[in-house]
Amino acid sequence: MLVGDEDDALSPVMLLTEKDYPVLYRTSPKRFAHPQDYEISDAPIEAEIFYFSQRGHNRLLARLPFHIPNNKYSSATFVLDTGAPAHLYLNDTVVSLLGNRVETDDAGTNFIRVDTHAGNRRFVIKDVPTNHLPANIIGLPALLRMGFRLTGDDNDINAAGMSFNAVGLDQKIL
Repeated sequence: MLVGDEDDALSPVMLLTEKDYPVLYRTSPKRFAHPQDYEISDAPIEAEIFYFSQRGHNRLLARLPFHIPNNKYSSATFVLDTGAPAHLYLNDTVVSLLGNRVETDDAGTNFIRVDTHAGNRRFVIKDVPTNHLPANIIGLPALLRMGFRLTGDDNDINAAGMSFNAVGLDQKIL
């Protein structure tokens, strides 16, 4: 989905559109998001991974909780994209909610720290390409670091090994 750079022409099949999301996620005022995403709460939502397919639009999506400052939580919906070369592509709303969890290294690269099965790791944050806004995307490097693998058949896809409830600074949240 994110192959090429900004100057490359992308085919319409590779672009994220509202058709890549269930109706509930596209009729909300928050495009490409569950109607309750980005709300602040005292407790995390339960993570949800699901496959969505509709007439040529096939996406693996995850609605995930994340820890924000002041011991609060929020959530966002992500496209799980094995073609995305960076860890995380986050829209401005999520970056703003993460607040001081977003760090910048000496080279000017933004990242967050995430506890994974392999220990505490930096997950690089990139801006969402303009042709995919306002989507949030988890790319292949992050999926691999979290131990993601799929099992099942065409009618039953399970995301095994990727316990979203166990990938955060608090061992429970992204």
